[in-house]
Amino acid sequence: MHTEKVIPQVPQRAAPSRPEEPRPQTSKETKPARPEESAEQDLYDNVACTD
Repeated sequence: MHTEKVIPQVPQRAAPSRPEEPRPQTSKETKPARPEESAEQDLYDNVACTD
């Protein structure tokens, strides 16, 4: 019975750790959030390759 109580405690600890992971992901999301800049960079890359 006690072991069952310990199991639910584990997910609770994992829950706070999950919100921390999305935070670093937001930094990556901010990059795609600016598709215009990424597109411009691609154009520059393509131009450099063509040169």
